[in-house]
Amino acid sequence: MLIIVAVGFVAYANSFHVPFQWDGTTYIGDNQIIRSLDYFVHPSHAKARHFYSQLSRRYVPYLTFALNYRVNGFNYPGWHLVNILIHIANALMCFALVLRLFKTPLLKDSQLSESSQTIAFFCALFFVAHPMQTMAVTYIYQRLASLVTLFYLAAALAYLSARLSEDARKRYLLYAAAFLLFAIALKTKENAATLPLALAAMEFTFFTGPWKRRLLGIVPFFAIAAAMPIFLLARLKLSGDYLTQYNEATQLFQKSGSHLEYLPSQFRANAQYLRLYLLPFGQSLVHNSLKVKSFLDATALLSLAFLCSLAGGAVWLFKKGGRQRPELLLIAFGIAWYFITQSLESGIARLPLDFQEYRAYLPSVGIFISCVTASMMVIDRLSTEALRRAALCGMVGVAIIFGIMTHERNKVWATPMSLWQEVVERAPTNPRGYNNLGLIYAKEGMPDKALPLYREAIKMDPGFGKAYNNMGKLLMTTGDAEGAEKALQMAVKIDPDTEEALSNLGSIYSAKGEYKLALENLDKSLKANPDFAIAWYNRGLLYQRTNNIDNAISDYTNAIALDPTLHEAHTNLGAIYVKRKDYDLAIKHLGEAVRLNPSSAKAHYNIGYALYRGGYINAAEVEAEKSLRIDPAYERSRRLIRTLKEIESQRR
Repeated sequence: MLIIVAVGFVAYANSFHVPFQWDGTTYIGDNQIIRSLDYFVHPSHAKARHFYSQLSRRYVPYLTFALNYRVNGFNYPGWHLVNILIHIANALMCFALVLRLFKTPLLKDSQLSESSQTIAFFCALFFVAHPMQTMAVTYIYQRLASLVTLFYLAAALAYLSARLSEDARKRYLLYAAAFLLFAIALKTKENAATLPLALAAMEFTFFTGPWKRRLLGIVPFFAIAAAMPIFLLARLKLSGDYLTQYNEATQLFQKSGSHLEYLPSQFRANAQYLRLYLLPFGQSLVHNSLKVKSFLDATALLSLAFLCSLAGGAVWLFKKGGRQRPELLLIAFGIAWYFITQSLESGIARLPLDFQEYRAYLPSVGIFISCVTASMMVIDRLSTEALRRAALCGMVGVAIIFGIMTHERNKVWATPMSLWQEVVERAPTNPRGYNNLGLIYAKEGMPDKALPLYREAIKMDPGFGKAYNNMGKLLMTTGDAEGAEKALQMAVKIDPDTEEALSNLGSIYSAKGEYKLALENLDKSLKANPDFAIAWYNRGLLYQRTNNIDNAISDYTNAIALDPTLHEAHTNLGAIYVKRKDYDLAIKHLGEAVRLNPSSAKAHYNIGYALYRGGYINAAEVEAEKSLRIDPAYERSRRLIRTLKEIESQRR
């Protein structure tokens, strides 16, 4: 077990400083809910917050995010430590689960029972070291995938332990624990709803006795799984389109296309997941789309044939197994585990992306159980002890290679630039890679590199609203107001509720003096996301331009409450308070603007001017001189220094 823990830490030792990537910047970095534990004590207080639906469905992982924020703020090592510990715990759970399976009636006397420790060890070792797990470990937001696996495995282990216990009191306690862990798993991620099927597979594969009696122990798990969507619907104000309400509650279905169009892509996806676990080459944050036009597509049919043969093989192994060859049951169970745990995310539910590596994290437990068991059956038949030892050394070598590949994979995750450059290289037909790489170039101040990437993303997907928004935002910074307006109008046309595009469009109208249109778009932006700090700032700027000062102060204050690093809001508030001769508040906000933006000559001038008007002559002169050191040509600071010198000479 210590080896598994050590391998886990060594494999992920270089991941501690990986920043929030992709959805993590939004669902964690911009999430106001995780910044206050009050929302978790009183969830109803968060109803006005943008991510309330996430909190109501996935309470447990968001609670861990809130606790991480409380302890670590946004310092990444603490967040990664939790993810790595969860991953290692899952590997140890996998170890314990396999050992328990070998104590079941049909496996305890199998030919491999003496090798149960070895099989459990290699299952856990491959699980902790495999590079395919990085998306559920290094990608901080996908703690959802690793955490649901933790509770899923714990519930399965508790159920299995209850079935094996001879002490009635202990048996009931373990059964209650399994039920509680299942309930927690359901509040972690929706794919936990497959647990009753996994328990049924376990029950009818490894245990004997009257089937009705055995079924009674599983029925409550099916009941709570079935009650999950009903419970979510009960929390909604049902009116109008019930399917829309159900979609909002469960996110099982998306708005565009049909499920029949999506399903063939999942035949290809599942074949791809299995290939990546056997040969982990060609990993990427985002892959090329696997969508096909019909069930008759050749690649979809080939993938379906492969999956059917795998499922058929599991049935054959199940029938071939039993008391004579019970080890075959373990291989069959591993295959069944894969299909059961993958059935929601890569089958029943139609998700925006047809392939994501983290979706195979929980199903991979079954892959490792089947592969390691099959390997041990082969090794057990080798003619000499020397050959058996060599084969085991080979398995250790494979685990070492996996660990090295994981370590190397984390280097790709180290920066957004390296991550999205890889996506563009490995998924050249996926527009998301171009859009997100463009975002990074834009943040790095390279608009000439960002703009062609946005255009390429739009060329690939003319309905890609985010790419239009990002292009519009970039054109705003380059001074192309007309081009920006057209791009943002297109973004809003594609998605009328996209808060950033609405806010950016409102900002353009405000700068043009079209204040009615500006206010209309900014109001829509804040309705779509009341936690969007930039929209509050932009509306505050609009109110300031139209001399609606009280509303401007209110909006700037809201912007700062949501994002205290927004130095522009501090600057504008400071300017308002200077005009109102409330110099203490002006100095407070302008001082914060300087702290946040110390290299700005204008910021030092602003605080200097406020200090001068407040009567702090010496401090004002210090700030004005700092401004000139940054920009010797900043004339306003020169004038301020002359004024301050005159005041000093008059005092003498």
